[in-house]
Amino acid sequence: MRRELQDGLVLDDDPARVDIDAVHDFLANESYAKGRPREVVERLVREAGRIVGLYDAEWQIGFRERAVRQPPLEPAHEGRAWPLPAFRLRRTFRACAGTDAGVKAAALVLGALVVAGCGGGSGRLSRHELASRASKICIDQAKTIAQIPRGPSNPVNAAGYLGAVLSVFEEGVKEFHKLKPPQDEAAAYRAFLRELDRNADILRMLRAAAAAKQLQAYVRGQADLHRSRLRLDTLQRRLAFTGCAGPGPG
Repeated sequence: MRRELQDGLVLDDDPARVDIDAVHDFLANESYAKGRPREVVERLVREAGRIVGLYDAEWQIGFRERAVRQPPLEPAHEGRAWPLPAFRLRRTFRACAGTDAGVKAAALVLGALVVAGCGGGSGRLSRHELASRASKICIDQAKTIAQIPRGPSNPVNAAGYLGAVLSVFEEGVKEFHKLKPPQDEAAAYRAFLRELDRNADILRMLRAAAAAKQLQAYVRGQADLHRSRLRLDTLQRRLAFTGCAGPGPG
């Protein structure tokens, strides 16, 4: 999420953009965080469920984090917004009446974005929210697939069953693609989506092989599906998803 505000101010939730030194210098002078080591601030940024910074050009003038740590580093101040006044920064930024008003307005927006968790349109979920929603997709999908009648598991009889399974699975994949993981889970979730898409491709190949009664292609497809399921299982555990058994002919 990147949102441009008045007077050239910008809200950005890219954690790589956070000026650790500026945030540390500010927090180190606050009563509740006085003397906090720089490495602790770095960990706060790295482990937070969401970071939103307020910037004037390249200078950072505001900061807010939404923690998901267990336990949080500062329980009494978790989710707090910190405007970083110009005199607290070692760098300078332009000071005028319009910009000062803009900073105050932006600080309010900064707080609202993180408290609401809506991301100003980014829609990123917390780790718990992602796991909960993904697990529900898995469980609902598994229940639907379990109701599909199936005959003997062989190439001659599997085409119809695989077609029905594939239809349900593809709808689930679409739902997974709509979810937006937290920044620190983005890479693992992208890998999960790639493996889901690979699963769908394998199911299509299996259905085609079954319809054409191509035994060797069907057997190879089953082996490919098994390997893909193992990769998915690893990723699902990494992301704390439950109820996500992969589909297939068995």
